[in-house]
Amino acid sequence: MPHHLETLLQYYLVTDQVAVLHLPLILSSLARSHFRPSQHLQKWKIRAQALIQSKDSGARWAGLCLARECARLDKELLVDCAQSWLAVVLPMLSRNEPLPVLKAAIHLLSAIFSSATDMPEFQRQVSIPNIPKFSLSLVSLAERDCDEQLKILSLHTISSMLALYPTLHRALQPSLHKLAMQHLNGSFPSPTPPAIVCAAVNLHASLHFTGGKVGGATVWRKSVNEAIDAALVAIGHLTLTLGNGSAPVHAPPAFDLTLLPLALGRLKCMVALIIALLQSSTSRPVPMPVASLANLCLRLLGVTLEDDVSADQNFFDVSQRALEVSVMPELWKLGCQLTAQLAKCTRRHLTPHASRLLSHVIYHMEKPLSSIHRLPFLHALPPLLTHTCPTHSTLLPNRLLKSILGTLTKILPSSNQMRPKEGSGDGTAGTGSKRGKKRARGYEGDEVFRVGKEVICKSDEEGEEIIAALTALPYILENHSQVSRALHSLSRRMLLSLLLSLPRQPASSLSVDLSLHGRVLAKVTSLCEELVVGMDGWALKSVGLVVGAVGTADGSEETLKANTVAQSHLEVLLHPRLPPLLRSLPALESISLYRTDESKDEKEARVKLGVEPGGASTLAAASEAVDNAVSTTSQQPASLPTVVSAGPETYSSSSTHALSASVVSATSAPVAPLSPAAPPTTQPIHDSPMLPAKTNPVLAEQPATAPKKSQARQLAPSSVAFSTIPQVQPVAIDTPRVAEKRPAAFDEDSDNDEEMPFINMDSDSD
Repeated sequence: MPHHLETLLQYYLVTDQVAVLHLPLILSSLARSHFRPSQHLQKWKIRAQALIQSKDSGARWAGLCLARECARLDKELLVDCAQSWLAVVLPMLSRNEPLPVLKAAIHLLSAIFSSATDMPEFQRQVSIPNIPKFSLSLVSLAERDCDEQLKILSLHTISSMLALYPTLHRALQPSLHKLAMQHLNGSFPSPTPPAIVCAAVNLHASLHFTGGKVGGATVWRKSVNEAIDAALVAIGHLTLTLGNGSAPVHAPPAFDLTLLPLALGRLKCMVALIIALLQSSTSRPVPMPVASLANLCLRLLGVTLEDDVSADQNFFDVSQRALEVSVMPELWKLGCQLTAQLAKCTRRHLTPHASRLLSHVIYHMEKPLSSIHRLPFLHALPPLLTHTCPTHSTLLPNRLLKSILGTLTKILPSSNQMRPKEGSGDGTAGTGSKRGKKRARGYEGDEVFRVGKEVICKSDEEGEEIIAALTALPYILENHSQVSRALHSLSRRMLLSLLLSLPRQPASSLSVDLSLHGRVLAKVTSLCEELVVGMDGWALKSVGLVVGAVGTADGSEETLKANTVAQSHLEVLLHPRLPPLLRSLPALESISLYRTDESKDEKEARVKLGVEPGGASTLAAASEAVDNAVSTTSQQPASLPTVVSAGPETYSSSSTHALSASVVSATSAPVAPLSPAAPPTTQPIHDSPMLPAKTNPVLAEQPATAPKKSQARQLAPSSVAFSTIPQVQPVAIDTPRVAEKRPAAFDEDSDNDEEMPFINMDSDSD
């Protein structure tokens, strides 16, 4: 069988035109085993060198590509041919070659200089003499008005060479800094392409390597300070008529239309440069200007229309004011990006400034902004809350939670969608009084002409806003000590309602993107699985509903994966390996399903968010379903309420936590939250165990004026009933009541009949 290289030389590399035509086939057929020592390997090297030196540009391009693939597959071939290849390829960068030839030459030279860094002799003879020439050629290519892709490739190649050979580029540091800043000052009328900005930012962020291990930290700090100063100057140009904290004393000159686009482009480049510097690697620790960076973030996030410095002045250009207002969302977005990256890099060092940054983010989230403008604030919340210590303020977490819950109310089912129809046979038609009822009408207006349902998320940004809100929600709920219990309970109820309603909702009604439904449901499932355990370690009454929803829901791959993880976690909760801790009363957040259990604070928070209760008929149906489920566990559960919300009754801290069993059938269809059959009665509560207690007859004699016995209210532990798990009934514990003994009056003669103690004198004890 002929050798593979011999076959390629005889049939596919006979002439230059044939080599160009069959180059993809040749490159795809080569393997590392083909370059073992043989008599055809030397012929292969000679043919590749001939193609590189060909007068035809196409043949030169084919030879460069072939040499690069050979260098990638065989390192020994690279070491043998590198010197001869460099003598031919390096001068190509200074000539007027076609664009494909220049790109192939840059790729080949980069492979040569970066592949043999572990060979000192090769570095001394080949790399060190030619690296400065290569970098100078790339700088000249990048400064030309050439193709955009060639400029991007040149900038990226210089950045990689800087990291590998920093000392060889020390003399080129001024020219490289000038080259990078040439693309970071903004442009008008067309902005600088983002790919070129990214390449220039990476080059500028690599310049601190030229300072070495000792001076690199100083160069890095100088670059950060220069970028911060340039960003502050750009912000000043963008907020001349807005609240920038430095109002002009005299009337400004005539407004220039080119000033704002240039300032905005320069600000974007400086923020990208700061982020790249924060992400760059250094050989030694560097001094981090945390306060200056935090102030820059506050300046970007603090631009609003309310702090108008031109309100007391008689001069400002209307067109300039309109342009500055139009760029405000861009400033907020840049501030959120910089805040998120600063929190990831500085971590706990940002804690002194975290409260101010969080208050600025909350302020904007409370405003009626569009989804595309709210997304950056939602994306900045997880890094800011994760990498900094919890804030000392109790107001900020509650405000933040309210704003996020307001975002989630968009996908909650309405009362009309979830309320059962009259006469549907579910037992809800005859629950109330028959007086005052009107005749049910099918269509009263233009509903008959509606052939489709309105989509909730009309754009991709609205769907991403829902995902971002669900992502940021657990980071807020983790701070138990700062979030009010009313909002904590309300958030659990909203998530539980979403978990029960989303599987019944078609994916097309949520968004045009059908994958959004599965992503949202997977997020809600994971959140409910995490929040099913209360703050104090108690399993909540919603365990049964979560287990039923997780066990029966199916859909996209993301939903099935989330259900699998949730089932494994819930199995540990339902079958614990250790006994539970003894508690006198259940935790407050265990009351999370019924409107009669809602507190006054929770009701006020729900009303402010605009969440309506599920309706009297739904609650009555749920009450009846609870009674039927407790007696016979074979009936279907009631229909799903909207958001299980509050009624007129309030909850006080001294009232009991009435725990009703949440019955879930393993074979039933959709599971709904169940409501108690009757509101709890107000009876006095004693500090007794959770198990019901009864009073036994008194062992001693009762006094003449004994107080009346108080009937303790029976508390049943929260449990989940399954068709395969037997239900354990609470066992009554006899709590004896000891008669109260009153001290008798002291009498001097009362010890006359008392027997004197007897001492045994014959005993050996001491």
